This record gives sequence, structure tokens and C-alpha cells, in this order.
Amino acid sequence: MNSYNMPTLCQPYANFIYFGKQYLEDLDLNKRQIIAMESIKKIGKITNKGYREMFPEISDETARLDLSTMVRKKLLNKRGEYPRFIPDYYKYSSL
Repeated sequence: MNSYNMPTLCQPYANFIYFGKQYLEDLDLNKRQIIAMESIKKIGKITNKGYREMFPEISDETARLDLSTMVRKKLLNKRGEYPRFIPDYYKYSSL
């Protein structure tokens, strides 16, 4: 991990944290993930299907892995209905 201070990297933005591009690059996100984070900032959430529509060249598994990585790095939160194992959508991590 890097030695950045969270307040200088992440800006509070409408009840969630906006992660800057440099911070996302420092987390070793790929270009798709960085583009998706910018999109999620604007629209508020994304589904697996929406992610695949943004990047039609990727497989279902690649989309799942990209989104799971962003959840693991605490950039996104999974949202869905129990007892389903597949999340309905992903949202920015909240403050």
C-alpha cells in the first residue's frame, strides 16, 4: 500500500467518498475499473450487466472479477436481496 493520507486522496462527495484517479491507479486497478468508478460516481451504482455493457469485449467472469476486486479493495459495496448470492448492484463505499 502507499503512504498517502486518506483526506488528501479521497474527497467527500454527496454522502460517499470520491476516490481520485491517482489513488485508483495506485491501487493497481485496470483501466476498465477506473472508467467504471468514474461512471459510478456520476450515476450512483452499477450492475454486473451494466459493467459488461460498458465493456462488451470482456467475459462474464472478467466482469465479476473486476467488480469483486473493487469490493475487496473497499471501493464498492455489494447491494442485493438475501438469500441470493449474486448482488443486484454495486455502489460507492459510503462515508
